[in-house]
Amino acid sequence: MVYSRRSGSRVLGAAAAATFAALPLAIAGCSGTDVPSLTRAQATQHSNELVNEVAEVIGKAKVVNPTTQSTPCSSSSDDSGKVRYISAAYQISLSEAADAATFGKVRDHWRSLGWKITEDWYKEDIRKGSVSVKKSDSGSFTVVSTDSAKLLAVLAASGCYRETDWPTT
Repeated sequence: MVYSRRSGSRVLGAAAAATFAALPLAIAGCSGTDVPSLTRAQATQHSNELVNEVAEVIGKAKVVNPTTQSTPCSSSSDDSGKVRYISAAYQISLSEAADAATFGKVRDHWRSLGWKITEDWYKEDIRKGSVSVKKSDSGSFTVVSTDSAKLLAVLAASGCYRETDWPTT
C-alpha cells in the first residue's frame, strides 16, 4: 500500500528526524504577517500539548526525549530578533509498530480540527511515512517514521511570540 499527498513540504529523512539535527530548518514557525500574541511559556506549553495529543490520538504511545529551543523568526517583519517561535523535537514510543493506520489517525484527527495537511504519505514496502500539518495561528508539526518501527519523531513549531526578557545592551 502506498499513499502520498505533498504540497511544497520537504520530506524529512528518518535519520535527520531521529537525530533532530536541523530543527529550525525543518519547520518554520512564523511568517511576515504574524502578530505575536503568545508568551514564550505559552508557546512552549502549546508545542508540548500538541505532541501529547499526537500520542493520545495514536493510542498506546508515550512522548519521550522532548527538546525545545527558542528560534528567531527570520521571515518576520520585525528584524530585532525579539519575534521568535519554539522549535521542538520529540519522539513517540509506540507499543506496536507504526503502519499506514497510525499516520492516518494523525492526519484524520487534525484535518477534522481544521488544520491544513501539507504532507501525507506512507510506503508499506519500507514501512515509512510522514504527516505534516499546520494552522496559521497555532504553528505546525510533522510526524515521521524513524529507523525503529516502534518510534516516531515529531518536529513542531509554535506560533510566534515576542521575547519580553530581552537583553537591553
